[in-house]
Amino acid sequence: MQIGRSAIKFVPSISRQVTTNFQVSARLETDPVNPSVKLQCNYIPVKQYVVMVGIKFALKSHKLKYTVERSFSTHSSLSVGFSFEYPGGVSVKFTLTRYDHTFSLPVRFSDRITIQKGLYAHLFPLAIYGFVYALYYSPFFNWTRMKLNEDELHVKEEQFKKETNRQSEVALMSETYNRSYALESQRGGLIIKEAWFGLLRSGSGKADRLISEGLPCVLDVTVPLQCLVKDSKLELTDTTKVHLAGFYDVYKGERKDMNVKYFFRGDLHEVTVDDCHPLSIPKLSHQLRP
Repeated sequence: MQIGRSAIKFVPSISRQVTTNFQVSARLETDPVNPSVKLQCNYIPVKQYVVMVGIKFALKSHKLKYTVERSFSTHSSLSVGFSFEYPGGVSVKFTLTRYDHTFSLPVRFSDRITIQKGLYAHLFPLAIYGFVYALYYSPFFNWTRMKLNEDELHVKEEQFKKETNRQSEVALMSETYNRSYALESQRGGLIIKEAWFGLLRSGSGKADRLISEGLPCVLDVTVPLQCLVKDSKLELTDTTKVHLAGFYDVYKGERKDMNVKYFFRGDLHEVTVDDCHPLSIPKLSHQLRP
């Protein structure tokens, strides 16, 4: 209820969520001077876009207004509103919202509603959009896409180089690996059966992307780990393993794990640890029960 200087005005309203992306509301203003009924529909056709249509019937005036709003982020949006009012005419209003600041640019085309002015009102925003798109957005988008492709190509080349260097490092470890494997086999000590490092978690879209580009998402680190075995023990600290010989970061910023299957005293063991967690084997808790 709103209390004015000379009259009391009741403003009852009702709102209903018809679907997840469609809302209808009604508002009744019982103003003794100019009572009115306002109906409004909010529709979200696609993500980041909202279409708002409002109709207002009053005793002395009528108004049709519809607005298209585009959200760029949680705190910024741009909208274009078309208004047809009697009396009042045809107008367009551009509104830019950034955090708590709102900038508006109203443009009035006519004091009377005509088909010609209504057409101009719709063509005006399209002309501005085409001008901005041709002058700024299209060149900027093309530059951004070209820069992104260059960055992706550079990253891909770096990953291929790392994989080539890793394979060379593993090849140089063959003598050390054979010596460690033979020694541990004789004493019934620690033998790395197989070890994998990388994006081991299932359902990783990043892993699918690497595979599609011909890059490994998981590294076979069996040989490097066996070369690190000393006196039937393997101890790795709680730091990333990507700097170890035979390792590298298959995807920066993504969580990586290491799975190790090994024999100790003839029994099979298995353990999986996070990249930055320590690894200490052998342990009785890793033993696989038959």
